[in-house]
Amino acid sequence: NRDPELAPKLMRRLPGSILADIDSLDLANKDLSRLGARLILVHGLDDDIIPYTQSETLHQALPPDQARLHLASGLAHVDIKPGLLSRWRLWRAVDALLAEREGRNP
Repeated sequence: NRDPELAPKLMRRLPGSILADIDSLDLANKDLSRLGARLILVHGLDDDIIPYTQSETLHQALPPDQARLHLASGLAHVDIKPGLLSRWRLWRAVDALLAEREGRNP
């Protein structure tokens, strides 16, 4: 389906077990207050399966020092073809991950 308007109707036709799985993955209905991990979120602006706004919402739901969000063009869920600026953004995400491992704060 390429029509966002049809998504709710099509979703209602899914089996109950799949709807339950989807609901269990939805972080909007989870209490994240006890989450102690620091998150490095990388999301493609071109992702046509999971909108990048989902990562933005997760980022906003956490304290500012607990998550870093890196948005990049050229990442369409599993197809990766970033341009120069997005490659730099992805490099920053990798650097943040390495900094966590080394105990430094970039």
